[in-house]
Amino acid sequence: MNNLIDFDYEEFKKSEDPWKYIEEKTIEQTAKKMNVDESVVRLAVEQAKQKTTLGYALKYARQRKRISAKKMAERLKINEKDIKDIESEKIADFPLGLVATYLNNLGYILTFNIESFLNKK
Repeated sequence: MNNLIDFDYEEFKKSEDPWKYIEEKTIEQTAKKMNVDESVVRLAVEQAKQKTTLGYALKYARQRKRISAKKMAERLKINEKDIKDIESEKIADFPLGLVATYLNNLGYILTFNIESFLNKK
């Protein structure tokens, strides 16, 4: 928010959740400047949160098992940069098959089999 006229500092200080206040103001200002409905901006923000959350959750799970990105890349026969990209906000740029393979391998490493849910009788 470059325009401080639109930012009410007193209202910000009174808010219970400062991050939520900033998010709301940012959504409001973005919608206004782009001349779109706020719901469109809210949807984009929520989708971005989910993408980053999944990628970072994968990274956290891998690191908890003390497996380097390099080792994971060797296991999947892809390069290390791709592992780092999958474990970030760039996960949406990868084919679903590769992400599913990553999830299956990580599930195997974490000692549960993701595919077993599909084969229920």
